[in-house]
Amino acid sequence: PECLRWDYRKDQLLGEIKRFDPDLLCVQECDKYDEWFSPQLSEVGYAGEFKKKANDAPDGAAIFYKKDKFSCVSSTSCQLRGTDAQIGIVMHLAPKSEESGHKHILCGSTHLKATKTAEGEEIRGQQIQYLLERLSEASKALSVPHVVLLAGDFNASPNSPKGYPALAYPCVGQHELGLASAYSSNRGSAVEESAAGEPPFTSFKMRGESHNGGAGGKMMYTIDYIWYSHALLSVQSLLSIPDEETIGPAGLPNLKYPSDHLAVMAEFMVKT
Repeated sequence: PECLRWDYRKDQLLGEIKRFDPDLLCVQECDKYDEWFSPQLSEVGYAGEFKKKANDAPDGAAIFYKKDKFSCVSSTSCQLRGTDAQIGIVMHLAPKSEESGHKHILCGSTHLKATKTAEGEEIRGQQIQYLLERLSEASKALSVPHVVLLAGDFNASPNSPKGYPALAYPCVGQHELGLASAYSSNRGSAVEESAAGEPPFTSFKMRGESHNGGAGGKMMYTIDYIWYSHALLSVQSLLSIPDEETIGPAGLPNLKYPSDHLAVMAEFMVKT
């Protein structure tokens, strides 16, 4: 189908980023970083860092930021477990504005193991715990006021819909970093325009056969999140998530939505 062709998707993906115009962008399963995303986003004011997965796959994780608003103090990456391909990036960004209330940002971007089984969830729990410890170490080493942001494709549900306990999602909320999910923490508030709590789904695919532990057919998961320092930041607005009818029966990607995941986006204000 045309919607799967790279020559079509590349412009649609770029157009979506330009339309949303985020100050900070975390991307997972990022392919063609050097050939497309880095030069194209540089033309519209972004700089970024990319880390390829630790296997033969061409994709990886990336963080982009607006060059007129931030400077990158440091950026490190890590393999989340010694035998796994999944990786994480931790970036320290300094604000270029000296206005009161602007803080340094410690940002993480990650993509956890995909297999939707109890074993896969156990691995995801170990992977995110490892990345949280790297973020915590970096946070403790900073001597300037800062906030922490963590975004990614966790491949993990908030609850246990398939009969095994959720490990990765609660691991983040219980960590000493004091992070809350942007969508879930604003349940029922005026800034949440779609479903209360986490979105009903952030990935909607049609599969003809079993895939990554799924049963095939219609596969709808809530697995993409933005976590933030809730004691230091308040959520001002959230990007609404389209419903199943708006997306259409074929799922994602399609001619309107160029990725098999929906974008999640939050606007924050520093608490005073």
